[in-house]
Amino acid sequence: MADQTFNVFFIDDSSDEYLLSRILFRRQGVRGTLHHFTTFDAFVDYVSARPELGTVPALVAVDLNLTLMSGTECVLRLRRRRDFDNWIVGICSGSEDPADRASSYAAGADFFVPKPLDRKCLETITRICTANSRSGGRLDVIERLMAA
Repeated sequence: MADQTFNVFFIDDSSDEYLLSRILFRRQGVRGTLHHFTTFDAFVDYVSARPELGTVPALVAVDLNLTLMSGTECVLRLRRRRDFDNWIVGICSGSEDPADRASSYAAGADFFVPKPLDRKCLETITRICTANSRSGGRLDVIERLMAA
């Protein structure tokens, strides 16, 4: 099978968080393309204008505390759309509040992990999704991102 580009979409209103993740991805040898959006609407507009993205595996990590819309609401909206059924979607946050974790999973998140978004975070997502049957056949997304 030909190698594909794997997309990681990071929705976080902090450009510093994105910069840190971009640096860590490069230093840690994470493959794939890291896309950053400061709002959920900007992400949806970008993906909607590029239907070919639906054919490439992807992971969406959303900050829990976005300025305009909570990360939990973003996950809920993505899960209502059939075109994101095969994507791994979840929360990447600094929160340790069990209620935040519970509400994220109730909204349909595949994972809830601590920042920063880096190789260790992707490994945690893999472990969570392996234990979560809802994520099923989408794990190859992360495995290919981290392949040497």
